[in-house]
Amino acid sequence: AADEAPTDPHRVVQRRRRPRGANNNNPYAVHETWSAGRPTDEDAAVMDGSDAEDSVDSTLQLEEHYLYSLGPADRGRSSHIFLKQAYTYWRYGLNGPHGPLGRGALDARSVRVDSFRYDSKDALEAAIRARALAPGAMVFLSVTTMAVDTDLRDFDALRRAPYFLGEDRVLDTTTSSDSLASRTLDPLCVYTHTPDILLRASLLRDLLAYPEPLVLVLAGDSACRLKSLPPTHHAIVFPNDGAPVSSSSSSSKNGADDSPIWFPEGLEGLEEPEDWLFWRPEAAERAEAATEEAARDDDDASRSYLLDAALSVNGRKPSREALVRYLEEQGGEAALEALAKDANLAIRFNASVVDEPQQVDDNAGVPHPSPRARRAQFSFVPTTPQGSTDSFDSNRTAGERGAYFALAPAGDTWSSGRVLEAMLSGMIPVVDATYQTDGNASAKGCDDPARFWRDGAPAWFPRGAPFVFVTEWTQLPDLLRAAGALNRTALAERLRAVDAYRTAFETALRDAVLDAVLARSSSIGVEVDDDDVDDTEAPAVTNEHAQKYNRTTCWTTPLADEEYRAQLDAEFAYYSSDWVAAFADTPDLPTGGCTTTFRTHRPSSGGPPVVMPHGHAQCYAAACAPPKVHAFECGPLEEQRATPQQPR
Repeated sequence: AADEAPTDPHRVVQRRRRPRGANNNNPYAVHETWSAGRPTDEDAAVMDGSDAEDSVDSTLQLEEHYLYSLGPADRGRSSHIFLKQAYTYWRYGLNGPHGPLGRGALDARSVRVDSFRYDSKDALEAAIRARALAPGAMVFLSVTTMAVDTDLRDFDALRRAPYFLGEDRVLDTTTSSDSLASRTLDPLCVYTHTPDILLRASLLRDLLAYPEPLVLVLAGDSACRLKSLPPTHHAIVFPNDGAPVSSSSSSSKNGADDSPIWFPEGLEGLEEPEDWLFWRPEAAERAEAATEEAARDDDDASRSYLLDAALSVNGRKPSREALVRYLEEQGGEAALEALAKDANLAIRFNASVVDEPQQVDDNAGVPHPSPRARRAQFSFVPTTPQGSTDSFDSNRTAGERGAYFALAPAGDTWSSGRVLEAMLSGMIPVVDATYQTDGNASAKGCDDPARFWRDGAPAWFPRGAPFVFVTEWTQLPDLLRAAGALNRTALAERLRAVDAYRTAFETALRDAVLDAVLARSSSIGVEVDDDDVDDTEAPAVTNEHAQKYNRTTCWTTPLADEEYRAQLDAEFAYYSSDWVAAFADTPDLPTGGCTTTFRTHRPSSGGPPVVMPHGHAQCYAAACAPPKVHAFECGPLEEQRATPQQPR
């Protein structure tokens, strides 16, 4: 594909040069370049069309690859939402004008990035086979919806099972049984129920087996199912607030710290149509605005709200249900109003509550879930409030930087992006740790998901955040009071602490990612003229940042014939019984995409919530999403195995 025109004229540079060893002629992707930081003399020369002498400068040359879409039929869908959030924060947050480069961080390194966008899974797989990814390249991928294999193997054999198809038991509830969608399992169902993600994720296996070391940004692991990846020469980044945090900074046998880099989830609020194409100028402008804290005086006299929250509540979100119960049934509303009155600040809470759907019959006599919706809301405005009375417009969007505190209750996933968005907006996040008292249901499969915000990461950022942490919602008024709700000086100090924490955290996070890239790259900072030098004949270049790795290799053991037949028998048995009725839905499961209940949302046009249709075939057990291979292992390059194997 030909290069597109620059998508961000302020920071995208169409470069004449490329680093030695990097493949900038990748035929499988749309290519652009972008930069962040102070332009070097060479950048300026490229931008104004003049010549520049070959030089080594302090600007780091990076390469990134991201899979935007699974294919033509998938474009415009939400399959890439987790990747969009991760990439948006990386490009427009950590490398944007309001990140470390624009906030006065010392020694913040400028970067120039060759960016490759893949509009189909096949295209990225072809690039991997062609070894078109340079050493140290960043690869962005959504594990939840893009990495897993969703093909419904043996469709024709399984359709003979009594409950495989049928008017009220059809796998895909929106299309005919012979459609392509019906032959494709819902990726969220595969992610949730397959016994081992790696054994049903050929793309992820291919990346882990890639012969050159990469930095793999694996977004969407909402249930922390990739806790134990095999050791390889790659660096792993998990954009998920609940992701594991390493307990030490010990080095691995591959010569470097192999603990995953923790990376927050967000910016979930960027959901306008222009945000879907998140590399376009419109999305860039909105993303950069979302990372900009509004300028305030130290006394923050412009803030009118103590707390201002709007959220959705349903059975998938047990912590939010507990919050509503506290407010409505346990005196929480009165306690918070009393606190706001004492603080001479306003408070507002507005939730759309969808109780467990009830079964009703439509005109065709087919039962469907019918959600019952209601509003849980209250507000308080003091007689002589701080700030302008214009701030209390009922049409004002909740939480829009007009409050001191921001609730971040767990939702479909533990984070839902609210902690990051609150910090970026200059508010004090109230972090949800109620999984400690609700049987871990709101943790969605992750272990102590608030750990990083509370304690930091010993390996690269051993510093806890100055946030508020709540283990039971009944504690909320007392915790806000202890955080300075009644003391303007204390509140101002807390806000400054949050701002200082943000600067330190984003600087450390950006450095951790860049260090991982540098440690795995062999040609950073050296460029040659495309017309004068053939990259394939370029001599090796020493990189002072590069670490010596014991290269790894990975191999796949295929399913034996008897193992495959046993899987098929188990699948047929699963679909021979009423598999839909047998599924016991539970709020412990992550996300809201693979479920028989609670799959509701409120239309943008208003009105009552509706049950969203399933876009792909459903699957509610390990039997219907079995592994595609017997085993996947990795080890040192020179290691030999006697077992049957297939190099990936």
